[in-house]
Amino acid sequence: MFDHSEFSGLTPRAWLCVGDGYAREDVKAALLGAGATLTSDAVTAPASLALRLLAALGDPSEPVLERAAKGVRQEALRAYLTRPEASAIFPEIRRLMRRRGFLIQLDRAVSGGRLVFSHPEEGSVLAAKVAQVYGESPLRGELFALRGAFELLLEARGLADDAMLFERAAAALATKGWPESVRKPARVVLLYARGLEALERHFFEELSRHLTISEEGSVRSLGRGPVEPARPEPDIGWKWHRWHTLDDAADALAEACDPVHDRVLIPDDPPLRRSLMRALQARGLTAADPRDPTRVRSDEGVKRALLPLRVVARGYARTDVLAWLRATAPTPGLWSQWSREIQSRGIRRGREAYVGGALDGKVEAELAKLHERFGGRLDWSETADRHVALLRRSLPDPRGGSLPPIEAIWTRYFEGLWQSLGRDLDRLGRGRAKCPALYWLERLQERLEQSPPPVEPLRPVSGLGVFRLQQAPPPDGQEVGRLWILGLPPRWFQGEARGDLWWSGRDREALSGEFGVRGSRAVRAERLAVASDWLSRCREAIVLDAAYGWDGQERESLAADLLELPGTAAFFGAKEPEDKGAHARWLPGYGSPRPVQPQRVQMAADAEWSARVIDATELERFSKCGFLGLSEGRWKLDQLDEPDSDLWPTARGTLLHKAVELLVGSWRGGGEGTFGLGAREALDQAWSLTRPRGLLSGERVERHVRDRLVRVLERFMEQERVYRSRSGAVPLALEEKKSLVLDLGPAGQIKGRPDRIDEHPDGLFVMDYKTSSSQPSGSDMLEQGYRLQLPFYALAARGAYTRPVAGVQFVELTRTGGRTRGIFLKRLNGKGPGTLTDTRAKKSLFDVADPDELWSRARDQVEAHVARYRALDFEAKPKKGDADCRLCRSSDLCGRRRVVGEGAESEGEAASEES
Repeated sequence: MFDHSEFSGLTPRAWLCVGDGYAREDVKAALLGAGATLTSDAVTAPASLALRLLAALGDPSEPVLERAAKGVRQEALRAYLTRPEASAIFPEIRRLMRRRGFLIQLDRAVSGGRLVFSHPEEGSVLAAKVAQVYGESPLRGELFALRGAFELLLEARGLADDAMLFERAAAALATKGWPESVRKPARVVLLYARGLEALERHFFEELSRHLTISEEGSVRSLGRGPVEPARPEPDIGWKWHRWHTLDDAADALAEACDPVHDRVLIPDDPPLRRSLMRALQARGLTAADPRDPTRVRSDEGVKRALLPLRVVARGYARTDVLAWLRATAPTPGLWSQWSREIQSRGIRRGREAYVGGALDGKVEAELAKLHERFGGRLDWSETADRHVALLRRSLPDPRGGSLPPIEAIWTRYFEGLWQSLGRDLDRLGRGRAKCPALYWLERLQERLEQSPPPVEPLRPVSGLGVFRLQQAPPPDGQEVGRLWILGLPPRWFQGEARGDLWWSGRDREALSGEFGVRGSRAVRAERLAVASDWLSRCREAIVLDAAYGWDGQERESLAADLLELPGTAAFFGAKEPEDKGAHARWLPGYGSPRPVQPQRVQMAADAEWSARVIDATELERFSKCGFLGLSEGRWKLDQLDEPDSDLWPTARGTLLHKAVELLVGSWRGGGEGTFGLGAREALDQAWSLTRPRGLLSGERVERHVRDRLVRVLERFMEQERVYRSRSGAVPLALEEKKSLVLDLGPAGQIKGRPDRIDEHPDGLFVMDYKTSSSQPSGSDMLEQGYRLQLPFYALAARGAYTRPVAGVQFVELTRTGGRTRGIFLKRLNGKGPGTLTDTRAKKSLFDVADPDELWSRARDQVEAHVARYRALDFEAKPKKGDADCRLCRSSDLCGRRRVVGEGAESEGEAASEES
């Protein structure tokens, strides 16, 4: 491309100016690999060259301007726009400042938007043209006004951004000529992969009056538009493969690539880069530069490092506190206890909310340490010292011992971030400003969004070269064996002008036809030029496409894009991609059915288990599904739910049960009596006696839940009045917490406490309150042995009170208040006096002369299920099938959801063959 010896020695004959699209490190490596000996003057960036010339041409009595980094520019904008007088001058910008990341966009617009015009008058003309086409924009007018104030603010601090450097260096060259203190080289070589903006072009045109400017690289735009790309050799080999997904394509690439001679082009797509790195690592390969540009946004080390500061900054929000306690709890059991208590209280935020109860003061003490460390107002140095010290602290390991501190690489990384932030604030005179933790957290997060990934302590000597699509090949002249193009976005080579808050892509398109502004045509030519540079080096190009994207949607065809490339019409004009399907690495994942564990578990005999008294709730679960009895009955597994705007189902049931118990106990006056309590009064008493669990704290949420529960209780009261006046039954006074025991002889004992037992001339009537409307019928319980808790209560009550049982009933504590499910006698059903029920549910009505016949069948079912339960025989076979699995919390654990139903596999195969 050029003579490398020009840039060698203490006094190089030429300077190499590396612009966008080329990595300076790659350029230096190419020069050093060719035997060049470099000084700091030999290879430079355009803005650095302008700064060097401006410093040599400036007034010796004035301080030399420094190039302002992104961080200090944004801090300067924040400091200026937060002044009270800025509200009247920049109302639109102040309004948009509420958006997250807006200062980053504003800095990009102010610093990059000024490159579009070489002087303010030209900028006014461009703005007038855009206003003529699209109308006036208040934001653009404010940006023009902000430009001058921003330059004065930076200059007062001895700083300058790239636009200021180009503008002032060009003016100094025009008025003062070449600086005598700088040795003039024979020429300056520009290495760009994109066209120059107007202000950049203006600087280099002024520079060309004093020395020769040579343009190299993919694009040459000094004085004219981007050139047409060079045509590669016509004998280049092409392959076009379409895989099922980009994951499949990445694995295929990793299997077939030559890491020494091949190169890979990928778009700026973080998931695609991670997928490619995973595929390479799985095969023992590395990339020449394995750093992930998005690592700082996804690495767990960064999240851990920010967590203690975020706990205090966000007001001790529940999710942050739970995450911090998980990292600091001495044992898993203690963490489980804390988390359940915090979730059940429905805490949102606030340090005072984590006091008392099962938290036992330890959580409060842990949060007090964080508050002492980061609470109140601190300056940056105090916050930085305390944060870094915490990162170096070892945390207790729940398994014993202690966990290591945050990885050394991240500790050093955050030290550098804090120092960079501190230098910027000191430069702006805000280094001693004391601010709350939220301010410093937001500053750190903004820095992280723009910071490069940390430097790896060990870097591979060689590896597969992975480049971005818009990145030109290094100027090393090396031939490429095969060029892999992975994940090419559809319509990539059609070009799309990307803009900013000042000049949007639509604005650039309107200006590109009449002015020297980069529009879609220029972007298209630049992308084609970069691709042509790559193609001119390779002997074979392989395009790896995918049928479906990351979101599962079908990707557009790349045929139109590939035809844009030079020399491809003969190949892509008449060919479709070679369909590869799914890679063998991922193919098993598309199979059906997926492997599941055995659906029946037979455990070894356990004498202690066989001798224990079974609870009625265990019998209910086991008779619903065997695996439910295993997971929740023997293993005692539970699910920790998030607090919500409604009570947890168990807490809702407990609260309604207590309120109904109070209502039933307040009944006065026999069959035609009335309740001594109202629905809301009963709920208020139950609310004070039974602490609600799982409800988000807040007055409005609590009021909404109370109103809904009151309507449920009012419906219960209506149904209860009808039942009392018709049946004449009287509730038995059950002793508090008294359980009934049923002795099954060799099968053992079962215990449980029914919600209610009424006394009727024909016998006992057992009731069970349920907060769901999905209840089994009598046939389900007696014939299938489904949900045997209520039949057990009937058997236990018959033995405890030595009286016959006239029926059992589910009382639904819902808006409908249904009472149609249970085991009822036909002779006691109807609207007449003395009847217990009034229902037409045939599956719950039984016409028998002796009710003992029903309870004998119920006893057989109970004994059979208890025997299997004690024998540790558990089968994942719900008696109601999918109806129960849809709501079951253990269906993922047992694998039931992964089982394909009968005929599903054959139907899938038939559909596949037909397609």
